[in-house]
Amino acid sequence: MKGLNYPKVVEGDGKSTILFIPGLLGDENSFEEVGKYFLQDGYKVIRVSYPCHPFSLQDFAENLLSELDSPATVVGTSMGGYVAQLMARTEPGKIKNLVLVNTFPSARSILGSTRWLVKLFRFLPKSLIKSQIKRGIKDEHFGGNRKIREKIERFLESVEPSVLYYRLQALADAPDIRCFPEGIHTIVFYTKGDPTIPESMKEQLIEKVNPHLVYEFEEGGHFPYLHNPEKFYKILKSALEE
Repeated sequence: MKGLNYPKVVEGDGKSTILFIPGLLGDENSFEEVGKYFLQDGYKVIRVSYPCHPFSLQDFAENLLSELDSPATVVGTSMGGYVAQLMARTEPGKIKNLVLVNTFPSARSILGSTRWLVKLFRFLPKSLIKSQIKRGIKDEHFGGNRKIREKIERFLESVEPSVLYYRLQALADAPDIRCFPEGIHTIVFYTKGDPTIPESMKEQLIEKVNPHLVYEFEEGGHFPYLHNPEKFYKILKSALEE
């Protein structure tokens, strides 16, 4: 395993651990509000972001597995959901519950033809990445929630273009997961009307991971955990207790 440096917040010292992995446009603060509820429940809460240097998603998954002293609940959204799948494939014994939020069955499927555009960015000004992402953002991604849009736009303004490039490059180079391990308690969350994940990808992921529960949020776009953190927590906690 290649050791990586990445932002991390660890809170609490409970016997049960929950790890939150953000999406492409997120960081260790993305699940801060949801994490507070689990902290109150006595969990050890780990929130991470991605390395600020070149990395692979497989190495990142292995580094996150090393954070877990015992089988844990792993919550990954979007790109973070794919990292969570890599963790489950690599060391399923460390995953007590796998929670996949608005994510996809393979890196190739979500990037499509833009996978080659990501590779071209190696030779182009990295500032173009931000403009490309901003052009692709729609109100539907935020479920019409102005506060979520402002939060994501602040992130885009503050993050270095090279950091976004490293994330996209890691996703473009990510391996396919052809055989998903059996026996992991898996929960899949989607949001109605999220334009990021087409219906066909939802169906492919569900067929691939064979989840114990599938739940669809009515609101929140690609970010239901930001739209209503308390509701997200309550639904997740209920799902974990089933």
